[in-house]
Amino acid sequence: MTTLVLGIAIFFGVHLVPSLPGAKDRLVGKIGEKPFKGVFSLISLTGLILIGFGFSGADFVPLWEPFDWGRTVALMVMPVAFIFLVAADMPGTIRRSVRHPMSIGIVLWSGVHLLANGDLASSLIFACFGTFAVFSALSMQRRGQSKGDGRADVKFDVIAVVGGLAVYALILFAHEFLIGVPIIT
Repeated sequence: MTTLVLGIAIFFGVHLVPSLPGAKDRLVGKIGEKPFKGVFSLISLTGLILIGFGFSGADFVPLWEPFDWGRTVALMVMPVAFIFLVAADMPGTIRRSVRHPMSIGIVLWSGVHLLANGDLASSLIFACFGTFAVFSALSMQRRGQSKGDGRADVKFDVIAVVGGLAVYALILFAHEFLIGVPIIT
């Protein structure tokens, strides 16, 4: 569990930097934009790897009995979550209409996974990701940043829907290999 908690602390710790007033700008001023992005990505990847190893090595500690319908809801909601995640960086009407599509996608992902899982390690991961997604959206709002501004082109919505559904299908079939938990049995 220590590796999991360390990974969560590293991943979300580095993701807090942009929300701190002037912190990112000071760091970019000192080391430059590209080195900042490289270090940020490397630290984020390190956190994700530790989260993965920590989760796979964590003892199963049940907290509650998952809802019987949790898996069904997850199967229905995850395509929408992936569409929002793909649409987050595309100048389509989805991004223009939905203020923070990446945060919404992560909240959907984490929420349905909390419904479908009742163990400590899963709860730590999904509660942290969901909470941080809400914090991130509110922080961006406070700083006047919005992914929903700008021009919109419907072709990017088509790409987001097709891409999101393709990623969903890939994850659906590879979930057991990637995460160790079979979806399709």
